[in-house]
Amino acid sequence: MIMNEESTWLEPVEVDGLTLYDINREPRRQLYAKDAVVTRHARSINMELTCPICLGILHSTMIVMECLHRFCSECIQKCLRVGRKECPSCRIHVPSRRSLRYDANFDSLIARIYPNLEEYEEHEEKMISDLNKNRNLNNAFTQSCRQGLRNQLQHRRKKSKPSQSKQRRKGDRLQEDADHSGPNKRARNSEDIESDVKSLVNFVLRRHPQEIFVGDLDREYLRTTSDLKVMHMKKFLAQKLNQGTQSNFDIIVVSSEKAVIMDEQLTLKDVCQHFWDGRSDLILHYRFNQG
Repeated sequence: MIMNEESTWLEPVEVDGLTLYDINREPRRQLYAKDAVVTRHARSINMELTCPICLGILHSTMIVMECLHRFCSECIQKCLRVGRKECPSCRIHVPSRRSLRYDANFDSLIARIYPNLEEYEEHEEKMISDLNKNRNLNNAFTQSCRQGLRNQLQHRRKKSKPSQSKQRRKGDRLQEDADHSGPNKRARNSEDIESDVKSLVNFVLRRHPQEIFVGDLDREYLRTTSDLKVMHMKKFLAQKLNQGTQSNFDIIVVSSEKAVIMDEQLTLKDVCQHFWDGRSDLILHYRFNQG
């Protein structure tokens, strides 16, 4: 620090571009030697190499020119084609796929960090499948729910029937009509029960594994009608978790090993038809979007 000789107050010489703090502070110490090598675990930088849509390591990286966010080429093109014309990370408007550019340098960086990327992804998929098997619903639970629903419907219909004393006063003609209509009513009742059961959907609403802003639901195994929309799930999450509004949540479903952010107007019936194979339980993930 050079002092100003013309000043009587021991003031330092002013330097263009530097504040008084920059002039008076101690020099920064060098943490590592020039020839030192710093080693970090690959998992500690996975967030920088992960696609926000499929949550896997980036493949054929593409950049959105409006905001410079990176995604897998297949993920971002499908998102723009099926969903809204916006960036899934920051919601900035993306006019078309012409706003996307390939990032070969980032792909080469990933190839240096993960030379055996396929083996790494197979190991991750095996871990996820084992975790899902341990936490999935048991088939006996679904069967017991259906049986309980049938019993409740039958119990309600029994309460709505008139008493035997009133039926006796109606005469033989009403009794004959009731006898003829009895089988038809029972057939209709069984059909109503089956239709009610078929219109219900069992699914799992689970916090995304990489979500850190909100916690888990007390009950993640849910059962509701197939007409329920995604926006209703977001309202449910906002009330249960006491975090923001429905616009702060994203509902994600995995289809063909790729994660898709669902539109608010989609129903559970649409999700089952387009994204569910029917061989395992329907699992939906939610995450909190601060933006």
